[in-house]
Amino acid sequence: MLSWMEQVAVSRAMVENLPSNRLGSAERAVIAYAQGQGGLLAGLDDLRARQLAESMGIRVIGTLGILVRAKQAGLIGTVRPLLDQIINQGFRLGPELYRDVLRLADEEAP
Repeated sequence: MLSWMEQVAVSRAMVENLPSNRLGSAERAVIAYAQGQGGLLAGLDDLRARQLAESMGIRVIGTLGILVRAKQAGLIGTVRPLLDQIINQGFRLGPELYRDVLRLADEEAP
């Protein structure tokens, strides 16, 4: 985990209060926590999870957006090594989006 990220606990009751859905436990926990805290961005990549969160008035951001914002905030020096790492771990990302993310992070594409 990155040093500037924080792991939080989510109660079973918070998750059970969500509308009926077929999301994984991690996505449900993120949405429940964001709903309980109010005003947070929920870090979600799954389309169905994003749609549910947005339907509940929760703002969402994906992994790529988190990386770009982290660089802009000075929390990480470069996006590319982390981007390459998540791709190597199975994160699917086309070459055009890869270049777009690097451009948004003010890094040169290969």
